[in-house]
Amino acid sequence: QPNNNPVLTPAAGQQLIANAQAGKVNTLYLSVYNSTPNSNQRYLYDESLIANFIAAANAGGMSVSAAYGEKTWPALGCGVLGSPSFPIARIQEIGAYNAANQSAQFNGVILDVEPATADQSLLDLYTCSLQTSNQYGIGLSVAISAFWTNPIGSGTPAYQQILNMGLNNVVIMGYRNFAGTFGAADNGILALDTGAVQYGGYRVLVGFETQNLGADDPLNNQSYYAFGQVALDYQAQSVYKQFAANNLHFGGVAIDNYNEAYLSGATLWPYTDQTFPLGASSGPAGVPTSSSATSG
Repeated sequence: QPNNNPVLTPAAGQQLIANAQAGKVNTLYLSVYNSTPNSNQRYLYDESLIANFIAAANAGGMSVSAAYGEKTWPALGCGVLGSPSFPIARIQEIGAYNAANQSAQFNGVILDVEPATADQSLLDLYTCSLQTSNQYGIGLSVAISAFWTNPIGSGTPAYQQILNMGLNNVVIMGYRNFAGTFGAADNGILALDTGAVQYGGYRVLVGFETQNLGADDPLNNQSYYAFGQVALDYQAQSVYKQFAANNLHFGGVAIDNYNEAYLSGATLWPYTDQTFPLGASSGPAGVPTSSSATSG
């Protein structure tokens, strides 16, 4: 939205960092692609502005990862030496940015690539993306559908193969606006995410949706948009407690997305979320209580 880009508008960036810090956010997934090359001929925002934002976020105790992705990306492949595909070139640009901005670096890259079904082309893209990010010393995370339970080739379910790849984090987009009951086939967050949490443990982040999905959410069961922050916090606490009660632990919560609803100051959505998740300290020692928010 005009004047609301946290990189291009300093006041918006300061507001995001203050809101996120008060909400116990520890990682920001920042959409950084710009269709016009910057002065360094990289498809990023002005790099001095990016560096200012990252430095301020770091000072507030938060790391920043560059967020990219589009559902057609697996078909673009990896490219070849000297001629990388579009997705791989984006990771290379983050590596080049980091090399030029030692004091304000991206902590990693997260790919949000959402084809209807996970297949070998998706695994191939993740593989070459991980190889590229490793070359630059950048961590790679991905966001995946909770419904990618199909086997790929003669292997295990897709989500297990992805969790085996050595990624930093895997966000499970089991978007539901109710926790449900552990072990029940009730289509809640627990029902959709338990397999991944059992398999991946602390590498798994549980995804929560707060956007206004409109016609894309015909049953009104995916997003918290109409229900507000209190409902989100309550259900997040239920997820923590029920997983912990069954001796299952995960790495945190990833919230999509900042400022459309979450931390926006709109009705039902305060600028800060100081109670997320409610009473998380009642869980077992060592369970992270922080959250992530995407921006873009």
